[in-house]
Amino acid sequence: MVFAATGTPKSATLFDQFEHDRLGASASDRRANDVIAAWVGLRPDTVALRFVNRAGTDVWTYRRLWDRVCQIRDGAFADLPVGSRVVMAQAGDADYVAGFIAALEAGLIPVPLYLPSADAPERFLRRAEHILRDCEPSAVYTSADLVDALERDALLRGLALRTPDSIADASQRPPADATASELIAFLQYTSGSTGEPKGIINTHKSMLRQRTIGTTLWNRPDDIHTVSWLPLYHDLGIFWGVLLALGTGGTATVIPPFDFVRNPPIW
Repeated sequence: MVFAATGTPKSATLFDQFEHDRLGASASDRRANDVIAAWVGLRPDTVALRFVNRAGTDVWTYRRLWDRVCQIRDGAFADLPVGSRVVMAQAGDADYVAGFIAALEAGLIPVPLYLPSADAPERFLRRAEHILRDCEPSAVYTSADLVDALERDALLRGLALRTPDSIADASQRPPADATASELIAFLQYTSGSTGEPKGIINTHKSMLRQRTIGTTLWNRPDDIHTVSWLPLYHDLGIFWGVLLALGTGGTATVIPPFDFVRNPPIW
């Protein structure tokens, strides 16, 4: 992953004032998704995401991304109680990012899962058996091309399978507490290479602290533009590769890991 910038450094004091002026308030009392939502209002037509692969480049403005977030939040996740764990069983693309943010918006807890493609997904589910049992999910968020295979898997029996275009029956679910930045944002499981995978709690507060660290390291007046070929199921890929840029009004360029390995000059 790389950062790209031009311009001259600026002080942390100036950055704090810059943020206060543009967002209207300190981000410390917000959820991570609230900060992204603020940038949608300020920069609807700015490019938020670029997905680059062998087929070309798919460009998502902040408005387009947020429209998709709202569609998933109000459709696929409409009936899930606040605090429910949602397994993110999908190859990384724009709908993965939109689904992740939509889960945060709905007060749900996304659980990234290593599932790189539609080719033999059951093989990767076997590796993730401990995670699926440990996090006690209420739903699995996936892509349409994986639904048939996942429906046949005994590990997922009884779980709601949701795609970005699912429409669930909206219930009288209480809204998420938008002021509680200590709430769990997502669960990141370790690789399990030296034992069973262990779940690491990431709170909204910790994500906002990482955002502060990122902007301090950036230390420039220019917008943050990240270029990453890290997988989105990894916390480094989803946060430092995507959410850091989105949380500061910048642009994230994402290259699928397999496409980057096959053709490194693509970036």
